[in-house]
Amino acid sequence: MQTTFAINTDELDERFLLGVKTMFPHRQVTICVEEELDETERLLANPRTRAALEKSIAQADAGELIKFTYEEFLALSQKLHTERAA
Repeated sequence: MQTTFAINTDELDERFLLGVKTMFPHRQVTICVEEELDETERLLANPRTRAALEKSIAQADAGELIKFTYEEFLALSQKLHTERAA
């Protein structure tokens, strides 16, 4: 069995450890601690994603925006969904 916990270090206490021991009684386990990137850091960590975001920001700064109403967005998304399903 494998379980992943996403928890803030401020919440780590004896109850957490007891919970792990209860889930895996008398077992050898591996505990790996990995710091999570926030959403912005995660997106900027990938060079292709970073370039696409920077291009989009530059286009927005230059006023190159596509605007549509909520209803237009729904119609377009339904059209794309129908095309993809076909």
